[in-house]
Amino acid sequence: MSLTVKLDEVPYCKDSCELFERIIDLPFAVLLDSSFPYSTAGRYDILTAAPSADLCGLATGIEAQQTNSFFEELLTYQREHYLGTQTVSEDIPFCGGLLGYISYDCGNRLHGIEHSKNDQYPNKAPLVQLRAYDWCVIQDHLLRRATLVCRPTVTAQTRRDLIKRLNSKATNTQADFHLKTNFTSNFTPQSYRGAFDRIQEYIRAGDCYQVNLAQRFIAEYQGEPWHAYRALRSVAAAPFSAFFRQAGDNAILSLSPERFLSLHGQHVETE
Repeated sequence: MSLTVKLDEVPYCKDSCELFERIIDLPFAVLLDSSFPYSTAGRYDILTAAPSADLCGLATGIEAQQTNSFFEELLTYQREHYLGTQTVSEDIPFCGGLLGYISYDCGNRLHGIEHSKNDQYPNKAPLVQLRAYDWCVIQDHLLRRATLVCRPTVTAQTRRDLIKRLNSKATNTQADFHLKTNFTSNFTPQSYRGAFDRIQEYIRAGDCYQVNLAQRFIAEYQGEPWHAYRALRSVAAAPFSAFFRQAGDNAILSLSPERFLSLHGQHVETE
């Protein structure tokens, strides 16, 4: 069945953060951010909030079989809710759907790889966090245009409320952000050197050719993570950034220069 989305023009903002602050108080707000105007490598920003469904179904400690089953159920959900959705413009890259993250730890589960039991700061976040969004705002920095995109499931009243909100000035009175403690690493200098030396041995033995040796840094904070995101964005702009509001006062802040996949006809690009 073909489902045509509805489009409404809303005020364009050169900096999408200004528009995002008009919806950031809604549940589980998301900004997929090209970091324009600090970065000019991207064209679109996607803003949304108030998901219609929470599809987080994978906690830590599950088995590979459960992980496979989850993705089978996810495919069924996508087909039932989004198959046949059509936009009325080629300049709209997203018409509602699933947004969130699939962690590297989830991939480890699929391959039966277990984390070290000696991890001082074990990751307690869900392996997968996906939510279904039925409306979004597309900021097109090439055409200098902002469009509210609503799937047929969005009620007329919700659509009117969103248009009114997006035409109003944001009132952000939340507390500023600051760190309460210094960052600490899950490595000591000695353990990091030891891990580095082991990687060199693997490379010399031909067991691998590249390893990303990463550290996890922990610090306590106070205030609103959105302020931290805006500050980082202004000094470390990246064209594939994102802000994901999570439950409570939690949020995911990502400033990534890496394009995962871009598809143009039969041409696939990673960057």
